[in-house]
Amino acid sequence: MVPDTKSWAQIDPSLTDLPDTRPTVELGTDWFTRQAPSVQRAMMGPAKFNAWQAGEFDLDAVVARHYDPTWGTMRYERSLRAIRAGRDANYGNL
Repeated sequence: MVPDTKSWAQIDPSLTDLPDTRPTVELGTDWFTRQAPSVQRAMMGPAKFNAWQAGEFDLDAVVARHYDPTWGTMRYERSLRAIRAGRDANYGNL
């Protein structure tokens, strides 16, 4: 994970002459769709990969969030069964 930070000029308007040294932040979905199908299948597993390729769900459906009193908002991967059943949807249990 890489933090999405402010530029130097946003932190202090007098620092406009400093180069922007922030790393490029790429969305996970963009990274994943650029990968070879063999990598995608290895990451998702064959059943989830086949269902995704068949258009049963989009990548956003794979990630869900829940709140933990100690750690705050946590993200986890939903199972194919939960996706198909509509359980544990994003933002559903915050």
